Amino acid sequence: MPGWTFSTGTGFAAKSPAALELTTAQSQLRTGVTTQASTPELDAQGNPTGRALDGAVTVQLNAAEPAAAERTSLIAQGGSKSAPLNGMQDTYGFAALRCAQDSLNGDNVEYVSFPSGSIGQPTADVPNGTWHAGWTWRPTPPRTA
Repeated sequence: MPGWTFSTGTGFAAKSPAALELTTAQSQLRTGVTTQASTPELDAQGNPTGRALDGAVTVQLNAAEPAAAERTSLIAQGGSKSAPLNGMQDTYGFAALRCAQDSLNGDNVEYVSFPSGSIGQPTADVPNGTWHAGWTWRPTPPRTA
């Protein structure tokens, strides 16, 4: 889905009404990672394959993210801490965030992990470093008071 924004951070904050009862990052490291209409698919060396991925984005890790990943505390989340559904909670409900090495929790955040010794480097297990996919559903589910 083009235009959906994700964030990275560390730690899990408790669910709250302000966060639409979704889990969010306790501390954010990066905001504004927004999917594009089309993003080049990369090969195991990080070179474009000539194919495209619809509704995706590719980003390089910033200086804080590899350090957090080394401590097993780097997370990706849908939206931001203050807007986990990107301000579109009247249109979408959250379904799941899935990652390359996933715990299958079905929540709005997921740890970002890499095969041992490969922080941010392509490997045979995870050819493009790591990946994440978010799902939303429409219409929104009924909200309880």
